[in-house]
Amino acid sequence: MQGVRAYYAAYSGLEWATRLATLDTPTHNAVCDTSKTTSFDISTPEGTGFAQPFTVTVVCADRGHYKYNEGGVKYMISQITVTASTKGVPVGAPDYATRTLTATVSTGAPLP
Repeated sequence: MQGVRAYYAAYSGLEWATRLATLDTPTHNAVCDTSKTTSFDISTPEGTGFAQPFTVTVVCADRGHYKYNEGGVKYMISQITVTASTKGVPVGAPDYATRTLTATVSTGAPLP
């Protein structure tokens, strides 16, 4: 069950980073400029006893600012790697889980 939770924690981080990487130039640069690492915690509401909190680490690396040009349309390619791990649980413990997801995203045009 923790593995499923870790997957969805990683997936939420991937969705978050994908949105920011393709929104506009200042937001993109805050998340993906050259090679950036961002971490945040995801936790369930207090007192639910549902799940351990997760630490989500997002690494976004640009593959060159508008390096690719196809038919006059410039493309910015970014690779996003997200890892979610149970927070405060040592590796090998029964409640420990980690999942990593990777996506390559393209703006398809210069960002505003």
